[in-house]
Amino acid sequence: MTTLFRKSVRALPFAAPSSLAASPAVPHRLIAALRPMTSSTTYYPPLVRLSKDLSAQTYAVILSSPPVNALTPTLLRQLQAHLLHLHADQQSYLNHGLILTSTFPNIMSAGLDWDCLIHNEETESFQDFEIRFRNYLNLFQDCCKLLLTISMPTIAVVRGACPAGGTVLSLCCDERIGVSSPSFLMGLNEVAIGMNLPSWIHHLAYQTLGQNSKTRRFLQQGYLVRSAEEALELGYIDKLVYSNEDIAENVGSELRHYLSQPWTARTLTKKTQNQHVVDSMGPAAIDDLWMTVGSAEFQEKVKLFKQKIRNRAKDA
Repeated sequence: MTTLFRKSVRALPFAAPSSLAASPAVPHRLIAALRPMTSSTTYYPPLVRLSKDLSAQTYAVILSSPPVNALTPTLLRQLQAHLLHLHADQQSYLNHGLILTSTFPNIMSAGLDWDCLIHNEETESFQDFEIRFRNYLNLFQDCCKLLLTISMPTIAVVRGACPAGGTVLSLCCDERIGVSSPSFLMGLNEVAIGMNLPSWIHHLAYQTLGQNSKTRRFLQQGYLVRSAEEALELGYIDKLVYSNEDIAENVGSELRHYLSQPWTARTLTKKTQNQHVVDSMGPAAIDDLWMTVGSAEFQEKVKLFKQKIRNRAKDA
């Protein structure tokens, strides 16, 4: 991606001073996103970077959390802060596009953080776990909402594995470009681990993949797409490239199509397209998820699933 984003990296101050005050350029939501990470002595690593290439009229939000870009609360807060920063001064970003991608060539994002889905009996009550889970899902939901409502045209560049929550983030972008590789993986496989999908993710999937029997079957069976070629055929991605060298050219070409349109007309059209997804978000959607995540069946299943992953990693 260095050929596309060759200018300096712009990073938000994740150890923001406590004296930071709200202003028209720095909204309260941005301050709220920064303050949980504030410390007089600790600076958090940049798990999400904001890169810019002004000559290409492009910004890139780059997930950079080793080893697999798991959507931890810290990563999501940093993603939220970057997106709020872009939302706060949208006038400055007129006629610019936004790319969502990963530093790593074989992984976009492994999805939601397992630890946020599991009740740790040794450190918290079940009530405290529910509060922690709801706060986490609200944070994830807000990041998706920010992607859906930002006026800039957005393109997800999917390199490698991008299941579950990673797929959701990608579907929140206006377009997806997939890079063919043996590690490619996409799909909404939450049902396979015992987790239901809230209505807004159903709407998002139907909007992208089509509201048909095949999509409904995929969602109920937790189907995973294991090649970029199949992802293109099914609609998970909109364009397929075969090398990293092709990414910059294709991203630039697709963004020019968006940016050549009248800005206001295009952004209002985007808002209309995504409004029903945004309207489905909220506490009720998290209530739906809690019905499965809070069950003993799910807790037992997900702990076994996590242990299986750990054992596989040890054997590798």
